[in-house]
Amino acid sequence: MNNLNSVLLEGTCVSKPVVKAVADSQKALCSFVVESVSNERGGDKEVSVFEIETQGRLAWTLGRTIAEGRGLRIVGRMKQIRWKNEAGEEQSTIRVIAEHIEVKPGKA
Repeated sequence: MNNLNSVLLEGTCVSKPVVKAVADSQKALCSFVVESVSNERGGDKEVSVFEIETQGRLAWTLGRTIAEGRGLRIVGRMKQIRWKNEAGEEQSTIRVIAEHIEVKPGKA
């Protein structure tokens, strides 16, 4: 049985997209950071920061079209990345693997 792993996220791009070609292929990876602000009870705002990764044609397109400050709506899935640091300790983070991204219009 497959479990549901789906994310819908709206936020602002806060880093310059980095596009890397995958060795021995015509594929690409694009990564950037998105900040999302939500209102909590009592009027407090909570800021969350997410690492976003795209692949293939979407990666090439986003690398050319988005910039810091641009609003985005992202549809994708979560992926846990694990590694060992220099001290040999286990580390992990959750990354959003984007499958569809809508770029919000810029301000006039």
